Amino acid sequence: MAQTGTAIQVEQITPELWASLIEQAAQAPIRVAASNGATFVLQTDSDYERLLADLDQAEARKGIEEGRRDKAAGRTHSVKEAFAEVRAKLGLPNQPLAVALCL
Repeated sequence: MAQTGTAIQVEQITPELWASLIEQAAQAPIRVAASNGATFVLQTDSDYERLLADLDQAEARKGIEEGRRDKAAGRTHSVKEAFAEVRAKLGLPNQPLAVALCL
């Protein structure tokens, strides 16, 4: 995805300006600075969806890395220990849980 350049200053959006902004945004996201000081990014839906996907991937990588650091530092428990802890907190008997897999 292309980086947005400097903001385009806009006092009033006319139909002609709107058409021009849409045409430019089809090529690459653009910044539009309104007269009230607010700045907006105009981009295509596909660019926006790509941005959201990139954000999701970055957050997933961050979580995975955090889990790796926790494991390396000894801040993890086995699934068996985790379930035993939950059963104890809920006052459930200490017996294995039945798990069904649906394929």
